[in-house]
Amino acid sequence: MRTLYHGSRVTVEQPEIRIQKFHKDFYWGFYCTEYETQATRWATRFGSGIVNVYLFEEQPGLSVKRFPEMSDEWLDFIVACRSGIPHDYDIVEGPMADDTIFNYVQSYTDGEISRAAFWELARFKHPTHQISFHTARALATLTFERSYEVHVCALVEQLGRDLKMKRCDVVKVLGVNGVQMILGHADVFHCEPIEKVSDDMQRHFDLPHGQFDNVAAAKYAVPDVWVMGKVYARLIEDVSGQDDVAETLVAVYTSWIDEKLCDYNSSLYYQSRDYIAECYRAGHVIDA
Repeated sequence: MRTLYHGSRVTVEQPEIRIQKFHKDFYWGFYCTEYETQATRWATRFGSGIVNVYLFEEQPGLSVKRFPEMSDEWLDFIVACRSGIPHDYDIVEGPMADDTIFNYVQSYTDGEISRAAFWELARFKHPTHQISFHTARALATLTFERSYEVHVCALVEQLGRDLKMKRCDVVKVLGVNGVQMILGHADVFHCEPIEKVSDDMQRHFDLPHGQFDNVAAAKYAVPDVWVMGKVYARLIEDVSGQDDVAETLVAVYTSWIDEKLCDYNSSLYYQSRDYIAECYRAGHVIDA
């Protein structure tokens, strides 16, 4: 049993295969990844989205094709699929061509570079992971567990970094009404890069600049906005109960835990979601 993630604009309890205008790496299918951070990027690449979580239990009798790494066979398979040539596999798993590698693939497909030139360009790149489901039998191996939003929390993080404001102060200025407005326009914000959404929100809410710079103060690796958005989104989901999401978001960000999570020199933000939620309910960082 494996846990897989799917980034989307919506909650997808019943995965399905949709015929798209353009073919993907492994042809038309329902795409997931074993990396939660990658799914978060898929979901929030334009500012908003939902991470869906599934349990995957492979069944005997399925036709499965796996590529353990980038190879000539992998390259030829992607070129064929993106050219509209179908295959008969139920499931395909392997490296995902990111935007840079895809540009190389396209150049190779168009005959602009040779195979040798492709590998010379791609050899220092580090592709990520994808697994695609292409038949009803394949989709039946997925069991929906849950989903969570990350767009508003990632945006709060982006605003805080852009304006050098404490995240609690960003949310205080937005207020419940501001958060509700952002939630209500998620489908619009999804079409814009998060940096542009941040710029628009700064002007719309007339957000002030501050002097809080936890990024510069960090002595270790700085988590990106999507990682921190996920931390807050999980916490909000875990403690919301029947409360309004916007009200819970404001309550979490304006509580004591915001200062602790914003300290990138501490270890709290990368602890388990259960532990962080337990600390929040206790009102202090508890002994691990």
